[in-house]
Amino acid sequence: MKGLKPVDRIGGAFGSYRWSGEAVKQVAAELAAMNFHMIDPGPRIQYVPDGAGIEACVDYGKKIGETVLENQ
Repeated sequence: MKGLKPVDRIGGAFGSYRWSGEAVKQVAAELAAMNFHMIDPGPRIQYVPDGAGIEACVDYGKKIGETVLENQ
């Protein structure tokens, strides 16, 4: 994606992990470096999300939707 030089893009990263959970941070850093408008840090959930983890993911999805609508 770096070679494409995207402009006026919205980005965010979220995910579950088993060990360190660094991938979400790395993806977010790469998107920010490409000047994506970053949505709040997304959920990083260890292992399989429980009820609170799923709720965090749903809330993050709502933030993404709200951000998209605000930037139309």
